[in-house]
Amino acid sequence: MDEQTVENLMTNVEDIIVGKLDDTPQQLMNIMTTQRIRHIPIIENENIVGIVSIGDLIKLALENSEVESRKLREFIKNPFINSLHLLPTNTGPRRRECPDHQI
Repeated sequence: MDEQTVENLMTNVEDIIVGKLDDTPQQLMNIMTTQRIRHIPIIENENIVGIVSIGDLIKLALENSEVESRKLREFIKNPFINSLHLLPTNTGPRRRECPDHQI
């Protein structure tokens, strides 16, 4: 590498995309996706208070997905749910077709 400094490489402060403490993870994910960036500094009172990375958001999404999957499995395994028998919506006589004749 030549003798450049980071000043020549860095993003100008006016162009930095920032988030706020009350932004939702979905909002930050949308910003990262549309702007094609991987990190967003979080600002409060004009000070950086943290940084959220795409990895942080992916981890949260995976955790939420795992919780949802666990809850669905528990719901499906519930003995009460498994003992329910759904009644047909039409309780009148049913017409069946037989190969030799009709009933």
